[in-house]
Amino acid sequence: MTDNEKIIISFIFKKNGKEQMKKSEFYLSLSMDLKWFKPEDAKKFTEIQIKKDFLKLKDDEIIPGFDINKIEIPFGYNPPKDIIEKTMKQDLSKNNLNSYEKIIKNIKQKTNKEDDEIKKEIESIIKEKNLTSEIAALLVLKKYETEKLEIPNDIEEKIFT
Repeated sequence: MTDNEKIIISFIFKKNGKEQMKKSEFYLSLSMDLKWFKPEDAKKFTEIQIKKDFLKLKDDEIIPGFDINKIEIPFGYNPPKDIIEKTMKQDLSKNNLNSYEKIIKNIKQKTNKEDDEIKKEIESIIKEKNLTSEIAALLVLKKYETEKLEIPNDIEEKIFT
């Protein structure tokens, strides 16, 4: 699936001759120009690619999260008809991680530390400050986070209710 997603992203940027573009320009190109997706599916596809880091947000625009020049686009390329369903399924299966696991995954991406090392750091905070595992994990994430800290909705609900 990844190959088709990267081909689609590369195709759009190369077709438009741009290194960055507005999200709306990207998904309108998918739906209105190429007619590969329905408009709502093009928006979903775009958001999923941002979550996967295949597209990255830069100011109010998106840029590819990989080198599009390394992606070969087959002549006459059209994405598989079921790509949106497969992409959505992949996204849903990733969303099955609980909040604690998502935070650990995020810390791991930012630090390149192993799960055991991250969990030891979280356990230390739990013992020291008598906090829940999710809150302690957020504190560890905050330690490594350079941008605005995103708190998962279910944890936010636990904190503020």
